[in-house]
Amino acid sequence: MCQNGQNDVACGDDGFKCINCSTNPDDQQCVNDAMGGTCGCNDSAHCATYEACSAAHLCGVSCGGPATCHGGCCNGGSCVMGTANDSCGSNGGACTDCTIGCPGMNGDICVSGSGNYCGCGSAGDCSGCGSHNKCNQNGNTQCGS
Repeated sequence: MCQNGQNDVACGDDGFKCINCSTNPDDQQCVNDAMGGTCGCNDSAHCATYEACSAAHLCGVSCGGPATCHGGCCNGGSCVMGTANDSCGSNGGACTDCTIGCPGMNGDICVSGSGNYCGCGSAGDCSGCGSHNKCNQNGNTQCGS
């Protein structure tokens, strides 16, 4: 029998069987309600990778506004890995399109490493960066002059 059912390892409505939310691949947090609790989320950290927590406290691939992704980035309302040149990012927010206008004079490709970011692997990846047309200036993967 479930007591108050409002913790992550014993979640449910009063008087019914409790569920261990912490072992779910999604919705890993007990979200309290008037009857006890329901497995859900309060932020994307309680969702699987490349998912976001909705205003209804449920995990899914839809993102935008306050619903940021758990890893990757938000591209057109959906969480994605964030490793493509046209949808690059790793902080859960909006993806950056590296192929349009050399964002931040960094480069035309998505570089993976400690986070995904627009950068370069060769001078050809700096073609849209104007005078910043040399890659790996100062030992990094960004375009420079």
